[in-house]
Amino acid sequence: MANSNLSKSKQKEIKELIETGRKQGYLTVSAINDLLPNNLFDADQIEQITKLITDLKIKVVESAKEAENAPILNDEEVTDDEDSDITEDEAVEVLSSLDEEFGRTSDPVRMYMREMGTVELLNRAGEIIIAKKIEEGQKLIYQAIQRFPESTAFFTKIFQNIENEEEIDSLISDYILDIKSDDDKEFKTDQIPENSPNILKLAEAKADEESKDQNEVLEVEEASSVDDDNDTEEEVIDNSPDKEMVVAAVNEISGLYFEYSTYKQKKDERYKDVFEEIRKKTANFKFTSLFKEKLTNKIENITSLISKYEKEIVKICLDTLKIPKKILIV
Repeated sequence: MANSNLSKSKQKEIKELIETGRKQGYLTVSAINDLLPNNLFDADQIEQITKLITDLKIKVVESAKEAENAPILNDEEVTDDEDSDITEDEAVEVLSSLDEEFGRTSDPVRMYMREMGTVELLNRAGEIIIAKKIEEGQKLIYQAIQRFPESTAFFTKIFQNIENEEEIDSLISDYILDIKSDDDKEFKTDQIPENSPNILKLAEAKADEESKDQNEVLEVEEASSVDDDNDTEEEVIDNSPDKEMVVAAVNEISGLYFEYSTYKQKKDERYKDVFEEIRKKTANFKFTSLFKEKLTNKIENITSLISKYEKEIVKICLDTLKIPKKILIV
């Protein structure tokens, strides 16, 4: 009996194929292949399938023309093995299960390649679109982090020894990639030399358009590769952070944070304006992955504590104070 999990439509197609083969006395290899899994390539497996068809007294031929001269299989031509006594329903079940059985492998390389084949590869335009989305997402996350007061506390703690000559270089190299003097200005690390082939920005412009732009992106890359041959010298930009600017900015933010804390303790509403100023000034820093990782871990620890205490408060309200849940949790 056919497995109930097998595809009913696939069973019907195979059964119709077998009936056609019985009527005409043969089946072509191409007709059989049309119903088999695309990933079926093993020679032994194909030989077993051919034997299965011939056991039903259906000859397997390369083409219909070849079948005209080929005799119909008789009992003598069918194998004498006990296993060859197979019914049509059993053949349908075996062939239907190929989609489930074949292609399964424990070889990680073959599994990886099989899965890779189901995913459309990215072109240059697609890669740029995804990169831009990732960058925008990172900006949103960092903007949210900047609005968290503990982020400023972490900042001032990290750079509390910024004026120590022995530690300043280490602090900058560990935590700061770049700094700019004003919101409207661009980070040095984001600048591209004027005489350098600006492939990325040209490709970004192309990626914003429809699919026709894919060819244009390729043309840009080809043109840029020609420019590479002609322009052997490129303008070199010093991307290292300005040490004096970093020290001045850190000291200013530290002073503002002290002012913010004082206003906060006194419940003076001016703390809001001071904090907004802090946020703007920290936005002029471009931090390293190490800094972001440490800051993120600190925030995760705080949110975990908040969640823990929130659950404890809810439990006390429900169990001890007997506050109705629908009133407590809105």
